Amino acid sequence: MSKSLRLESIACVRGGRTLFEDLRLEIKPGSILRISGDNGSGKSSLLRILCGLLSPHAGQVFWGSDPITEDRDQFHSELIYLGHIPALKPDFSAIENLISLALLGGQLISDEEAMQALREADLDRQAHRFIRTLSQGQKQRIALSRLRLPEAKTIWVLDEPFNALDRESNLSLQSLLINHVNHGGIGVITRDLRLALRRKSDSLAVLIFFAVVASLFPLGIGPEQNLLMQIAPGMLWIAALLAAMVSLHKIFSEDFIDGSLDQITLTALPLPLVVLAKTIAHWMSSGLLLALVSPILALQFNLPMDTVGILFVSLLLGTPLLSLIGSIGAGLTLASRGGGTLLALIILPLVSPVLIFGAGAVESYQSGLGVTAHFSLLGAMLAIALFLAPFASAASIRIALE
Repeated sequence: MSKSLRLESIACVRGGRTLFEDLRLEIKPGSILRISGDNGSGKSSLLRILCGLLSPHAGQVFWGSDPITEDRDQFHSELIYLGHIPALKPDFSAIENLISLALLGGQLISDEEAMQALREADLDRQAHRFIRTLSQGQKQRIALSRLRLPEAKTIWVLDEPFNALDRESNLSLQSLLINHVNHGGIGVITRDLRLALRRKSDSLAVLIFFAVVASLFPLGIGPEQNLLMQIAPGMLWIAALLAAMVSLHKIFSEDFIDGSLDQITLTALPLPLVVLAKTIAHWMSSGLLLALVSPILALQFNLPMDTVGILFVSLLLGTPLLSLIGSIGAGLTLASRGGGTLLALIILPLVSPVLIFGAGAVESYQSGLGVTAHFSLLGAMLAIALFLAPFASAASIRIALE
């Protein structure tokens, strides 16, 4: 650590209770600080304030001579934070989790480098086992293996790092800490898509829901072909909208539960860019699949092939909007009980224009009118959402984490 970390008159209030106030502290380069106290005394809150994950009720944290809020990205590029939840994905192996954690921190490491870090922690035999099959102590050691990677960051903030460790691992971590002080976007998409591939049932549930809802309308209305052709655009768009809602809450919730969202917030990349990457991954594992299967479902409405093509294009333009707008609601309801219901109440009114212009494009084509206006409006909304939605989602995530 080349600069000092300094806390000036820090106060923390949680749930209307003051945990600490007027806290002044300086952590100089080459030093180790251990924070101890009773449960509920504010140890974790202090560490989160130190990292910039939590805003203090009063005071500021300085990195050198500047507040960490002035150059948050640069500060986070020097920081490793390991919370009391290890931020490990149960459907990834140990080595995949380690590579993923490094990637979130801005480090691109090879399989060999990850394997070497696990080997040093005596975890080489567990390297290719899924996290869900490992003990709590092994999970903790895997998370701590990030400290053994080449070019590790200069500031280590560890929340209860010795929990669940045996005596040998405890001594190894102490030695690692002493040695450290003595010596001084595409990845996110890939990560989330790999998780989606490991959980095929999630994407399959979205497709099945889409197919079931779209099929109920012909069954309920009957075989009247002209009527089916007339209602097809609206019904298929409603089915796609409802199907997209099924997985919206999972954009951030699973990362929030297992602690990965803290790592995402502390990544060297700007948080809005990471949020955009996660939203793209969500669309590719849900909205894109809905668009791809829509021509098959459109056949039961007796739509001509040229009309089916217009429907497909409208869904390609509209479903990314559902993910982008949905990401804002997912962030706002992240820390709320019954978030799924609240998410639907927030998002459904906001996506109504997407439904109107998406279905309207197909209806306009059926009537012999042009689709340029509808597609232009969908494209304009998509461009605006691509720019604004990640910032709104990032702000809502920061609020939820606090």
